[in-house]
Amino acid sequence: EIPYDLECDVGYANLQFQAEKYLFDPELREFVWNVASAGANGAVRKDSKFGALISRFVLDVVCRSGARGQNLAKWAALLSRVLLSHLRSARGFLLRFSRTTS
Repeated sequence: EIPYDLECDVGYANLQFQAEKYLFDPELREFVWNVASAGANGAVRKDSKFGALISRFVLDVVCRSGARGQNLAKWAALLSRVLLSHLRSARGFLLRFSRTTS
């Protein structure tokens, strides 16, 4: 017999693993890349939170996935293009990091 607390902990850990597993899926990464590329080319409204979403994906998923070298440089360049085309998001991006580093 497995103790109830242990069973709950394992169940929760499994659910969390499944959710995070999809974040690191190569197909999701390709989809976000395509959407971000379209947004950098002006296909998304300028007042949207698009830049914030892409920056969160790059910082929270791409960087955590072990992306190194050229791959990370490609994502950084794409993020720069997105933020340049969505200046409100760029301002929010800078404010977010100025608060966390001071």
